[in-house]
Amino acid sequence: FILSSCLIEMPPLEKGETLIRLWEQLEEFFERKVDLVTDQPIKNPYFRRSVEETKVLIYDREGEKIFV
Repeated sequence: FILSSCLIEMPPLEKGETLIRLWEQLEEFFERKVDLVTDQPIKNPYFRRSVEETKVLIYDREGEKIFV
């Protein structure tokens, strides 16, 4: 897995629509509200700290560690 070769560039509107669909599907799957945060830097230090303190480590099919 090479992150730099797996990034997909798309127009802002398409990216937004994709994120909204992902968000809705995650809430449906987990049957609860979820917060979806992109990989853009979080500027608010309080929110950034909250994300760091509450993120959960999961594994994908390949065993790669990712934080959610």
